[in-house]
Amino acid sequence: MKAGLAYRSKTNGERGIVYANKLLEVVNIRNLPNWAPVWGDGTLDDPFRPTQAQQWAWLAEQQSGAEPMFIEIGERVIARWGTKAGKFKDYATDVTAWKGHVRDRIVGQDNRAQPLGIQTIADEAKRIDDEVLHLDPRQSVYTRKALRIREMSDVYAAHKSRQLLQGIGSANECPELASSLCALLVCEAHRSRPTFAISLMLLDLVQTSTTYGRGGAKTYTWKSMLMHHNDAQDFVIEGRGTDRRSRPLAKHPMAGTGTAKWGKNIVYGANPVVDRILSIASVWFAHFHARRFDRFDFFIIKQGTLGNSGPKQTRFVRDNDGWLQRLCGHAIGLRLATLDLLIGGTTVYYEDVEGTAV
Repeated sequence: MKAGLAYRSKTNGERGIVYANKLLEVVNIRNLPNWAPVWGDGTLDDPFRPTQAQQWAWLAEQQSGAEPMFIEIGERVIARWGTKAGKFKDYATDVTAWKGHVRDRIVGQDNRAQPLGIQTIADEAKRIDDEVLHLDPRQSVYTRKALRIREMSDVYAAHKSRQLLQGIGSANECPELASSLCALLVCEAHRSRPTFAISLMLLDLVQTSTTYGRGGAKTYTWKSMLMHHNDAQDFVIEGRGTDRRSRPLAKHPMAGTGTAKWGKNIVYGANPVVDRILSIASVWFAHFHARRFDRFDFFIIKQGTLGNSGPKQTRFVRDNDGWLQRLCGHAIGLRLATLDLLIGGTTVYYEDVEGTAV
C-alpha cells in the first residue's frame, strides 16, 4: 500500500511528503475539462471523431441516451450502448463489420429487441475470437482484450494508441485496440471519472517501459494493465512477476470484478479501485516531477511506523507539503489537457516513513 509521494533535496537532504489521502484529492477531478468533438454527431452514419484529450473527456462525461452513441477510432466504428441496451448499457462494442445489423436490428428498436440484436454481435465476436485466437472463453473480458493485442509490442501498442486518440492512422491492423481505448477512456471513465487521467498515465508508463517493485523487477505492460485472473487460470501475467497467484484486479483500476461499484465511491479507505488509482498516480507523479526538477529526488512512501528510537535524520520536514501538492495539481491538469507522452522511463524508488529503502 502506497502511503504517499515524497521528495528529498539533493543539497541538504530535507524531505517533504504528500500523503495518499491528499493525493486522492488532487486526482479526484469532479468535472473533467471538456468540449464536444468537432467532427461527427454520434450517429451510425456520422460517428464522433475525437482528436483531443478534452474531446475524449466530453464523451466520457455524457449521460447515456436511449440509443447508442457511435465513435470512430482509427477507421473502426465503436458503439457505446445506451439505456435501451439493458445489460449492455455503457459497454463498448466494435460494430464496423455489423453496420447493417445495427441499422436494421438495434437502432430505433424497442427495449426488448435492442439487447437481442447486441447479443448476436457479442456471440459472433466471441466465437471468432475464441476459435481464431484460441482464447479461453472463461477468462475475463479484459484479459481476452489484452491477449488480442498479442502481435504488438507494449511500447508500440501504447504509441499506436496515442496516435489513434489523436485521429491519426488506422486500427485495422489490430481492431481490438480501438474498442479497448473506447472502453477505458469513455465507458470506464464515465463510471469513475478519476480513471480518465489514470488511463492516460498508464499509456505513459507502458510506452516508457517503466519498472517498479523491489529492484525494478516488474514492468508496466499492456497485459499487466488489463489482465487479471483467479487461481483456476494457469497463466502468468507479463510484467507482474512469474507467480500465478490470484489477481482479481489488473493494474487499471476498472479492470476486474466489482470495480463498477467501487469506482462510484472514490473516497480514501478500503477500496481496491482507489488503491490502484493512488498506486498509478504516485508512480506517474514521481516520474513527471523527476524530469522537471533535477535538484530533488522524488520517490514513493510505503506504509510503515516510526520506531521507538525516534525520527531519523531523514524525517519529513514538511508533512502534506503544499509545494509538492501544487506540483501534482499542475501535473494532473497537464495530463488532462494533452495526449502527448509526459514522462520518461526509470525505476521507481521506495522508502518507508522512517526513511529506509524498501
